Amino acid sequence: MESKETQFPLLLVGAGRMGRAWLQALSLGLPEAEGASFTAACDPDPAAGPAALALREGQVFPDLDRALGECDPAGAVIAAPPHVHLPLARRLLEAGVPVLCEKPLAARHEEAEEMLRASRESGVPLFMASKYRFCPDVNRAREILASGVLGDPVAGLIYFAGYFPVEGTWRADPALSGGGVTADNAPHAAEIARLLLGEIRGAWAYALPRVQEISVEDSAWVHFRQEGGRSTAAFLSWSLSSTHPWFCQVEASEGSLLLGWNESKYHVKDAPDWVVFGEGFQRDRALAAMAGAFARAVREEEPFPMTEEDVLAATRASAAAVRSLETGKMEDLP
Repeated sequence: MESKETQFPLLLVGAGRMGRAWLQALSLGLPEAEGASFTAACDPDPAAGPAALALREGQVFPDLDRALGECDPAGAVIAAPPHVHLPLARRLLEAGVPVLCEKPLAARHEEAEEMLRASRESGVPLFMASKYRFCPDVNRAREILASGVLGDPVAGLIYFAGYFPVEGTWRADPALSGGGVTADNAPHAAEIARLLLGEIRGAWAYALPRVQEISVEDSAWVHFRQEGGRSTAAFLSWSLSSTHPWFCQVEASEGSLLLGWNESKYHVKDAPDWVVFGEGFQRDRALAAMAGAFARAVREEEPFPMTEEDVLAATRASAAAVRSLETGKMEDLP
């Protein structure tokens, strides 16, 4: 009988910071992963060896072609820099390997759309990773807002800030990353804003003075204009820390809602107390749940929660924010 650890063998493509976060999450054997685990990885960095990645000897490959020639994964997670997402995804799709690709889906939104088109034409699934969609608190918040207990949602505020040195890494090179902190984190902010306050119609972004000596912005405000006159502002930074215990606040006509790192809660206007509804964001569990959803989608047991429409919406909103940094004005989504 096949062991749980090999029920859905995965290939990790790219073993940098995010790739190692994926390895960590799926090494825990969490039930949310439903048997998905990494049995091989590929990365051109000689330091990314089996011992460093906690994988068995001989299961870390220097390039994708060799990995595909020597292993037979049920799916692949791309966690490489954005500028190589398109060629990597093409190669995997050609080989018939379903893909779960880290955000941003590509360095340019045209390349992201090409990736999705290649998936449709090949008939092999491709999905974008969105860890916050797999956070139970985010989904519960969506249900609470939809229930009307807080009235009509009006405005959102998102904080993704903390010190993260990027000098000398691919994130500081716009040719590799597609931009600075805006390109890196706006997809997450757009996804949460859209889930909680509706479709995004435009984005306006502006950079703050740089703290790190890099050629791209390391801090920025992004404002999403949404349907019904609603809006969400997102503060994004690799250099300025946030002391807030929450990452998203929603103000509604009859109350407030907070999504926190360690606790989530809402408050109805004039009520004496806040109502706690969640334990906060837990990255390992979110990644494990995403891997489980990927496995179920590939097996055609149920659809992946993030549709192509969702991917395009987040990608286009992020691209509009990056354009706005250059134009200095609100950029409409196509």
